[in-house]
Amino acid sequence: MPDHQNPIERHAGRFFHDQSPPVGASFALAAAEASHAAASRRARPGDLVTVFDGSGWDVLCRVESAARGALELSALERVHVGPPLARPVTCAAAMPKGSREDILAAQCAQAGVSRLVPVEFDRSAPNVHRNWPKKAERLRRLAVEAAKQSGASTIMEIADPLTLAEFLAENRRGLRLAGFPGGSQGILETLESAWPFEEVTFLVGPEGGLTDEETRLVAEAGFAAVRLVATILRIETAAAAFAAVCAAFITETAHT
Repeated sequence: MPDHQNPIERHAGRFFHDQSPPVGASFALAAAEASHAAASRRARPGDLVTVFDGSGWDVLCRVESAARGALELSALERVHVGPPLARPVTCAAAMPKGSREDILAAQCAQAGVSRLVPVEFDRSAPNVHRNWPKKAERLRRLAVEAAKQSGASTIMEIADPLTLAEFLAENRRGLRLAGFPGGSQGILETLESAWPFEEVTFLVGPEGGLTDEETRLVAEAGFAAVRLVATILRIETAAAAFAAVCAAFITETAHT
């Protein structure tokens, strides 16, 4: 076993591999990851890298050979890290159009959100879920990149789009929050009063707001209307703010 504290051994980054290798295994990274490692991170033989497959395991590996599009590794040590948060967090949101949905997904994934559910409201942007398989593939790549960047060993799930009624019917567990500008209860007060909850789901509506009927359905489903800030936020900003507050609360509270 190598001396991992040896200053000569350089750690060249984190990379995704579709299957967590056992200790002692020799394997090759996929071409895209290998190119990133060799070209961007300048991984060289003898460097250490961390490989993960989204299952919660980190595998410390040594680079045996490196070239553009080809990186051969040997697995040295496996460590179970688990999810970044002690409680699962789900973001259910009306998806904005264009690059803004990429921002929403990336920022939620960086904060440790475990699942992103696109929800269709009456006032959602038209055709926002058109070509969904292609969009879903892009969002999943962003979730992987966010895990690599943030050091997470799990990858945020990208769920298929649901109507609001479908989402409310399937979501019955844990603490459920919905953001409403001017809500009477702050999010921190709500989180504190509900702790210890098993998981938390937060719902972000469209920029046109929920209809009266949707507001009624959300309340009947047990979602607490909470206030994030005093101002009205765009969808991706509200989702990122929700994610950050929930992650910070769970991180601090679960360790006290």
